[in-house]
Amino acid sequence: MWDPASGTWTNLASGMNGLVCSLAHNGTNLYAGGKFSVAGGVAATYVAMWDGTTWTSLGGGPASACWALAFGGTNLYCGNDKRNTSPQNIAGVSTWNGTTWTLSRAWPYNVANLMFDVEYVGGTLYAGGNFRMLGGVGATNLAMRNPADTGTWASMGGANGYVYTLAQDGTNLYAGGMFTNVAGVDASLIAMWNGANWTNLGSSVQGFRVYRALHDGRNLYVAGTFTNAGGVALNNIAMWNGSSWTNVGDLGTNVVVYALAHDGVNLYVGGKFTNVGSVAASCVAKWGPEIVALSGVAPSEGAATGGGSSIEGLRDL
Repeated sequence: MWDPASGTWTNLASGMNGLVCSLAHNGTNLYAGGKFSVAGGVAATYVAMWDGTTWTSLGGGPASACWALAFGGTNLYCGNDKRNTSPQNIAGVSTWNGTTWTLSRAWPYNVANLMFDVEYVGGTLYAGGNFRMLGGVGATNLAMRNPADTGTWASMGGANGYVYTLAQDGTNLYAGGMFTNVAGVDASLIAMWNGANWTNLGSSVQGFRVYRALHDGRNLYVAGTFTNAGGVALNNIAMWNGSSWTNVGDLGTNVVVYALAHDGVNLYVGGKFTNVGSVAASCVAKWGPEIVALSGVAPSEGAATGGGSSIEGLRDL
């Protein structure tokens, strides 16, 4: 945990015995999902809750490793990763209602399918990843369920490549990934769903992949590996203001960005970079709009000392 007042990192008890792939906070407690079986010395399969003092398990945990977490209503939703888990043929979206877990399975079972992200918007649950069917319904890499907890999954027209990230502004859903077309709409790496139709965002993003998207209530930020957005030259970070693309502060990062967060004032970025524009920053930085390096993150990959766990982005994909 980072304390901006003291400028220091602290561990959360003894951490986990495996990878942490996703974090979510509901205003009271922190939830962690990943590929672990112990949290703070307590048995906790794939998902655990931190109440500020101790880690606790959520029942027996979801059916397989948890790649993404999202809150909606009174439920916690988990995007399941079937890779390197046992049993091998369980992937999809799991729902924790405070008492039990339920699973909507993804298909096909003979590939390394997984849910890269889940998002909740206005009573509807969305899932993005690498799959061809979810909950028994044909859907290519994108699907929605309304009501979020009891509805039937439905196709959203499909994307012709992986969907790595989902974001929302309270009304619209944004999907980013490694695609060039969504439901017949030309959209390079990023697209917007208004509840009924997909649209592109200008001439979109040109490059390799969008790994993370985030909306702060005014602007959409995207991060990944790309060099152009809407005809604007930039590196790995871009901002969409609703009508056009711009740089975020300086010229971007020298290497890929995997993570974004916003505290209402500042934008935080995480990845494998060593510089953001002209500022030296090892793997994490803040833009507000001044770019500030945040010390204390080392090594650039793997476990952070003191916590007993590591936070994994999409670096292995």
